[in-house]
Amino acid sequence: MELAKMTHNYLFLFHEQYAVKKLQQQLQQDNFSSKIIDAPRKISSECELAVSIYFSNDEIYKQYI
Repeated sequence: MELAKMTHNYLFLFHEQYAVKKLQQQLQQDNFSSKIIDAPRKISSECELAVSIYFSNDEIYKQYI
């Protein structure tokens, strides 16, 4: 029997475009694929942009906070 690999979806929300680009560059350097998206209004009306990413380990996100 083979176990499916679990993935965890994270959204990093930002007020400033500079921070979005900086995080995405760091993720690319670390060989992670991410997307810049409009921040979901149901989560935050104050943030304009978000970086969406899937991690296979639910602890990895901590190094990017």
